[in-house]
Amino acid sequence: MTKPVGFVEQPQFTNAVCRLYVDFDPFNLLARLMELQNTLGINNSFPNGPRTLDLDLICYGDIVMNTPLLKLPHPRMENRLFVLMPLMELDPVWVHPLSKKTITHLFDAAFNNQDLSEVRKVFVEK
Repeated sequence: MTKPVGFVEQPQFTNAVCRLYVDFDPFNLLARLMELQNTLGINNSFPNGPRTLDLDLICYGDIVMNTPLLKLPHPRMENRLFVLMPLMELDPVWVHPLSKKTITHLFDAAFNNQDLSEVRKVFVEK
């Protein structure tokens, strides 16, 4: 569970990271993620506002991309412990394709700059 960022007058978030194996490009994956959000009734009336579901594409293999629609890896992932913590558990040898920093290095840097009091593990299933 993590505290909201930006608009803080809303409930805490449950966050998760997953690895997918797909046979289509990152734009197609993003389109499917947005479709899923819309199907499940996302309510995002303003940036960082309350919502039912928020799906982000954090990375896609070693692809580095900077387009108006999609930036890979996600430009704020390095500052988000709620992304880095589960990613480090999922893939402890992952390396950021742009900065070439290991997941351990990214986690240590973010850990030293943030309050961990509201980031906690809810469950892990392997």
